[in-house]
Amino acid sequence: MTENIKILVIENDDFVINDIRQMLKSCGFAPPRITQSGEEGLRFIESFDPDLVIMGLVLQGSLDGIEVYEHINSEYNIPVIFLTERDEIDILKYVGISESYGYLFKPFVERELYANIRMALTVHQTEKKLQDSEEKFKLLTQSFPATIYLRKNDEYQSPLFLGNSIEELTGYKHEEFMNGAVTITELIHPDDLPETLGTIGDAIEAQSSFQVTYRIRNRAGGWQGIQDVGNPVYHDGSLLFVEGFLKKLETSVVTSSETTAGTERNGFEDLIDICTDAVVVHHNGKIVFVNRPAAKIFGVRTKDDLVGKKILDFIHPEFQKVFKEQVYYEQNEAELKFHREKFVQKDGGIIDVELAGCPIIFDNAPSIQLIIRDITDRIRQESGQKLEKDRYSLVQKATQVGFWEWDVQLDKFQLSPQAETMFGLRGEKFSGTFQGYIETIPEDDRQKVKDKISSCLELGKNYRIEHRINTKAGGSRYVSVQGNTVRDWQGRVVRIYGIILDISHHKHLEEKVQQYRARLEALTSRDHKVIDKFKSLSESGHEVLEQGSVILLITEAAEEESLKTTYVSPNIVQLGPKGSSLLAGEIELLDLIHPEDRENAARTTAENITAGLEYWEQEYRIITGEKDIRWVTESTHLQHNGDDQQNRTFFTFLSDITPMKKIQHELQEKQNQLIHSGRLASLGELAAGVAHELNQPLAIIQSQAQLLQIMSNKKEGLDPELKEDLEVIIEEVDRASEIIENMRDFSRVEYKMNGSVDLVEPIEKSLMFFKKQFLNHNIQLDTSYDKNVPKLQINPQRFEQIIINFMTNARYAVEKKSELEAADYRGKIALKLFPSTDRKNVILEVQDNGIGMDDETRKNCIEPFYTTKNSEGTGLGLSIVSGIVDEFKGELEIDSEAGKGTTMRVLIPCDNSEIPQNGSPEPV
Repeated sequence: MTENIKILVIENDDFVINDIRQMLKSCGFAPPRITQSGEEGLRFIESFDPDLVIMGLVLQGSLDGIEVYEHINSEYNIPVIFLTERDEIDILKYVGISESYGYLFKPFVERELYANIRMALTVHQTEKKLQDSEEKFKLLTQSFPATIYLRKNDEYQSPLFLGNSIEELTGYKHEEFMNGAVTITELIHPDDLPETLGTIGDAIEAQSSFQVTYRIRNRAGGWQGIQDVGNPVYHDGSLLFVEGFLKKLETSVVTSSETTAGTERNGFEDLIDICTDAVVVHHNGKIVFVNRPAAKIFGVRTKDDLVGKKILDFIHPEFQKVFKEQVYYEQNEAELKFHREKFVQKDGGIIDVELAGCPIIFDNAPSIQLIIRDITDRIRQESGQKLEKDRYSLVQKATQVGFWEWDVQLDKFQLSPQAETMFGLRGEKFSGTFQGYIETIPEDDRQKVKDKISSCLELGKNYRIEHRINTKAGGSRYVSVQGNTVRDWQGRVVRIYGIILDISHHKHLEEKVQQYRARLEALTSRDHKVIDKFKSLSESGHEVLEQGSVILLITEAAEEESLKTTYVSPNIVQLGPKGSSLLAGEIELLDLIHPEDRENAARTTAENITAGLEYWEQEYRIITGEKDIRWVTESTHLQHNGDDQQNRTFFTFLSDITPMKKIQHELQEKQNQLIHSGRLASLGELAAGVAHELNQPLAIIQSQAQLLQIMSNKKEGLDPELKEDLEVIIEEVDRASEIIENMRDFSRVEYKMNGSVDLVEPIEKSLMFFKKQFLNHNIQLDTSYDKNVPKLQINPQRFEQIIINFMTNARYAVEKKSELEAADYRGKIALKLFPSTDRKNVILEVQDNGIGMDDETRKNCIEPFYTTKNSEGTGLGLSIVSGIVDEFKGELEIDSEAGKGTTMRVLIPCDNSEIPQNGSPEPV
């Protein structure tokens, strides 16, 4: 299913990114992961594990698309589709990666993107299956007890494939056989050679399998008995190769004439036990012999469990009648070719099998030998392939994309039904050859197609080409053809397959654009404002309309003042369903405009026409879908046709300015936040001034209280409660003075280093602002200072800013949770200071049990102006803390869970400060 396919997009162009996002959504794919940086793209591959990468050449960062592709190609097995300009394809060819899993020319349409994605995924899956199959085949040949071979029909002179066990069998190296230094023929005993070659030749001529024994000379000079079992492989009557295996016989010298009956029986059993197919021999309906694979098919533990059983007990009731008629009775001497049946296993399970039989003499009695293959998985795969084929058929119809395939060796050229329709061949006879395909191409284009495919066959690389095709109706169409190659183990191209995309409509639009461009130049022979504006947008109208950056509409007004849109550039579809409706002529431009802007836009146009203006611009919103709204700039040029002032043509250019509007909106928000930040700074300066002014009255209060205290000590009989009140006044004045002094220190702009700082001192000074507040709001504050924390070379005032920010946020979090929780909830804040276990860092940790943060808030909370406190916060606190931590060359860590609480952690390097090593850390 498309929604389960994970796609990573690495592209620098915002407009292309938006197009891809909308197209993928329309095609039913899951939302892609998107980045504009090559470096970040490689990190996403590690974490996201995509199924497909869509990537441009020009990226942000130090890596371009080619470098990222090379890294993906060497480290990961992920298909890549390139997004290129037409002039960039030469770059891809130069660096040798134009034959990736596909590439799209900008701009592209939805069906091209979908077809390339499906093709890339299909090719990648096919290559992966082929690679897995090759690995399994190699593993099988290495572990197989006999030597598997594939050879041409040249009496063993040219092996196509030879198992590595040939070295153990003969003593000669595998490479010596493959390069022709040694051949099997020259090793065969001279007395055995004529009969051996005669038997193999007869089998090839009769198109039947063979079994022959002979002697070969090993490297040490001795003779070894060999059993050769082979089978010629034909296709359409032509011999492709001979496949088989060589098995070492236990007897040192064996000839065909010297083989005894007992040896023949043992050799027969040894042979069929290593076969992959099940072999069953039955006499009068009872099983008398089976090989090992038969036990698995019949669902028994060992092959001995089958001997003596009735063969019909394992045949499905639906097939028993056919089985009896064809293979049950020994007197039926005709061989039965493979056909499908159903078997009932011992446990009652039903499997599909392919079965063939022939009469033989076994233990001197007429019997029937059956060859049985389990095809349950194959039938399941065929059913799945049929379903996939039906899906592909629907895809081809929906996307107007056809598929083609050319078997190079057999010269078979096949077209899908959709491709046949493009060629006008539905119901017509097609030769099904490459020459037949070439004959459908006009003579002007044939040579370039032949040259492209010749290069493909020679280099084994994929290709893409555009050309015309002749239809049976006598017309022609433009198609874009993509070909992917399949090579054999020797690197030769044996098959080419790909897609055919009908681009006739695109080509016809190009011609129309040229016509309108000529018309535009003719209309502006008297007034060049329109054509100058048109050219200022691009070097040519063709590029403007194809690039998709500017949308053109041409509207004509007749004498009766009726407006009719005569042309809409095809890139209007990027405006969604309503844009497509405008392209189809179902609605007018005014219907796209947002209802709140529609009246103003119409009034502006009418006023400008009345005022005699020939050019004007305006901005408004348009509705591109059910909820999507975008801002556009409309540039309109009015051209009078001849001297008739009522016959006019309007050239309207629409440019999407949504990103610019978004930036303007964000900039306005940032300006408002900066103004707010400036007010805070002014407030800080005011607080410092107020603190200075308060010192004088506080000093007077303290001196008068101390004077009264001295007088009360001298005078007898003074009320004791009055004495206590004076002590409280003096104590609170001292505390107020200490708070004011801390405020003055905190508000200073210039920071001075005070040598080595004991971090407990700035912590305690900062907590002076909060301890009374926490007590009044029932917030529990716990502090823990490890005695082994060293003094650090940092600015104490900057460190205080960290403490105050952490404590302010923690207090806000627990108070907000107190508003939501039950009455028994109590806010808790814990501050800890301790060295790290490796004693390389000092750790400050502030933990609360407040409202916590979700993942998005935690990731963005240190960004400037990001706040969840609405009007209660500025969004600058943690950003400032992050900057201070960077000054300290430290690290800021944030652990938080929504509803559970938050832990803020700062790690400051100890540098050259000496940490006491005696004793274990103990909190004070």
